[in-house]
Amino acid sequence: MPQVDIEATVGADGSLHVVEERTFSYSGGASEAVFELDVPYSGELEVNGVWVGDPDDIDQNGNVISTPLQRTSFDLAWRGDKSTGPKVSSYAVDDPCDTVYVFFNAAEESCVVTLDYTVEGAVGVYRDMGELYWSYVNSNWEVDSQNVTLTVHLPAPAGAEIVPNETVYAWGHGPEDGTVAINTDGSVTYTCPTVHAGQYATARVVFPTEWLSAVSQKVRMEHQTTDILDSVIKEEAAWSDTASSHRESSLTFHVVVVAASMLLLLVVGIVWACFGKERRSRWKGESWSNAPEPGMHPAVAGRLWRFDHTSSKDLVASVMRIVDAGLVDLKREEAVNGVNDVQVRWLLTRKVSNRDAAEEAANEGGRKTASERLDNATVSLLFDDIAEGVGTLSFDGIVRGAEAIPRQYVDAVRAWQDALSLEVRKRCLFDARGWRLQMPVVVVGVAWALLGAAAWFFQNDTTTAWAMIPAGALVALFGANLPRRSQEGADLNAKCEALRAWLADRPADEADNRAELEPYAYVLGVRSSEAADALERAFDDAWKTAREGVRVRRS
Repeated sequence: MPQVDIEATVGADGSLHVVEERTFSYSGGASEAVFELDVPYSGELEVNGVWVGDPDDIDQNGNVISTPLQRTSFDLAWRGDKSTGPKVSSYAVDDPCDTVYVFFNAAEESCVVTLDYTVEGAVGVYRDMGELYWSYVNSNWEVDSQNVTLTVHLPAPAGAEIVPNETVYAWGHGPEDGTVAINTDGSVTYTCPTVHAGQYATARVVFPTEWLSAVSQKVRMEHQTTDILDSVIKEEAAWSDTASSHRESSLTFHVVVVAASMLLLLVVGIVWACFGKERRSRWKGESWSNAPEPGMHPAVAGRLWRFDHTSSKDLVASVMRIVDAGLVDLKREEAVNGVNDVQVRWLLTRKVSNRDAAEEAANEGGRKTASERLDNATVSLLFDDIAEGVGTLSFDGIVRGAEAIPRQYVDAVRAWQDALSLEVRKRCLFDARGWRLQMPVVVVGVAWALLGAAAWFFQNDTTTAWAMIPAGALVALFGANLPRRSQEGADLNAKCEALRAWLADRPADEADNRAELEPYAYVLGVRSSEAADALERAFDDAWKTAREGVRVRRS
């Protein structure tokens, strides 16, 4: 509700005539609006009329051109379900609840509903003063009321002197940023930038009882011996003290929240500087044209390059290595299916002469190098797990195998990645402290941000939100970047960077003489061969197929 304008006129007879013009901004149109009215001093409500207009349809005087609605009988069923209301534009009054139901067809996203009503006996009449104590915005609106303005016109006689806090007193309750102004023409203006859903805005105005010249004798006699001004001033002073105390408590709380957010950021920043900031390499070379370390497996180099994040690229690089090592043959076949349709088929063949050696190596795993263990694990994954003992495996066969045995495929690939992770941990390429601290710090950051979001959502506390949400996000970001390479890892990573630069400066045809570096060129993102790209697509498709197969079988 982006705009609320209320004109309220206090009559000399103690009545209150109200014209409320409220703009509704809907998403996709609407069909009803419900005004639950506050009736001061249990007066009698009389609704004079309801109008609906388009906020963009303005007359020459700047007023919204509105259409009056017909009044219809109220149905008790509407209290529980407003959607059962009449299908024509109209309004109804629930007299026992002082509630007005407005039904309309709003094709546009915004409309202005004007409600005109009168409350008889809305003013308290005492010996010294008359009092209007009225909630002009109730707490039962489900969305915020924005740009709220209330003007209360008092029944000041001609020539009456208007002296703020002498002849006219006014207070406002509700949002802390609301304002109250007593005007020289005998009116009082209340403004509230926003009255949030669940909040209220109340006006309290006290003025000389002589201005209520048309009040009946019966009403005047009810409190003819009671003076109210002193008690009202004391009560409002107490309200003011309470509000001041609340503001001080709120300010203290916000200061603590801001300080805690800054302290949390400082602590996490120090933790990151001590355990997360990347070490400087001790290796001072400018160029490197060999493997980062003699015998270093390219999949290990890939994990080092990607901060130990798993990827199908590790598998592809491992296959490229065992092909280069002679454990497996790679063959490219072409089949012509038409004039311009050439189908390429890739085949991996396990060398029979090396199979017994591989099995023997598996029995002597403790004496094999890390690269040899990974090579044997790659051969076993391809031909023992995926091909199920067959010595030849096509790239398409990898996908078909994942489709046929999805659970076994997922388990086998994860086991291979676990074996690679074990070799990386054995090398101590990353600091263990960073990995241990990562999740706790991320959890603290996310929780801090969520608490700020909850304060915003449930309490409309933007100050807390602006302090906690960015701080929590930064803490989580620091935590996510806590893992760092060990000194050995930093030195080897520097060689990877130098090797990557060296490979990037060399044409691809030089790989014929340095075939052992092609897996490194692939995992470091320099270049890839046609076979590597096809194999990566096959592994990615196979993984998706297997995961989907596992999900379907579970369901």
